[in-house]
Amino acid sequence: MSKKTLNNCKRPSDFTAHATARGATIRHGSTSHVVVITERGSCAIPNHGNRELNKYIRSRIIKAFIAIGLAVGAIGLWCNGML
Repeated sequence: MSKKTLNNCKRPSDFTAHATARGATIRHGSTSHVVVITERGSCAIPNHGNRELNKYIRSRIIKAFIAIGLAVGAIGLWCNGML
């Protein structure tokens, strides 16, 4: 993922690549979900093919990434009410 920010992630593979680049562990969940694990917590990402995630799901994942320490650039958008 070349210089993509978290705000540009639209597919599940984008989110997992972003998390892997920042040192998170990826494991497959019990169904069609991928679980991203860090020392500060975990986040489940739905993986239903390579379709784009809708805006609501994307914003929830970005907020979870902020909480578990995988996001730096998205904090400004979250504070401005764009997420």
